[in-house]
Amino acid sequence: MTRETTNRDVQELYPESDAATKRDLEGLAHSISEFRAAVFQIAARSTGSATEWGLEQARVRRRSAQRRVMLEWAVAAALCVAALAPAVGFYRNHAAAVRAEHQAQLLKQREADTALLDQVTNELSEAVPDSMQPLAETDADYVSYETTGKMEKTNGRN
Repeated sequence: MTRETTNRDVQELYPESDAATKRDLEGLAHSISEFRAAVFQIAARSTGSATEWGLEQARVRRRSAQRRVMLEWAVAAALCVAALAPAVGFYRNHAAAVRAEHQAQLLKQREADTALLDQVTNELSEAVPDSMQPLAETDADYVSYETTGKMEKTNGRN
């Protein structure tokens, strides 16, 4: 509102009043219009800066929350690694012990197998009893025949 519009509005509202009252009313209208302009100007300034201030505060809070979440994940990862490190060491030691035990069992099994085979060989390589001696001689002749390659005549053939 300008001063001219304020004077005109006062004259339209109060056409029959005297000059002193008109001047008082004009002063009052002017003061009110100045007050109104000042309030609008302050509101415009505060709205802009309040919005900017609010946005800045929101950005700060968001960055802080993001950092806090990242820190929480980093701490959680560090705790997991710290908790798993002894378990990995224990697993390696346990696995080595299991492997050594398995190898010891295999060695014992091989020794037992070797002893059994030696026993079977000893039992099989005993001297031939007297009753079986003619078969042993035939077997020996067959082995010598195979090794020398001689052909013998049997029953008049060859």
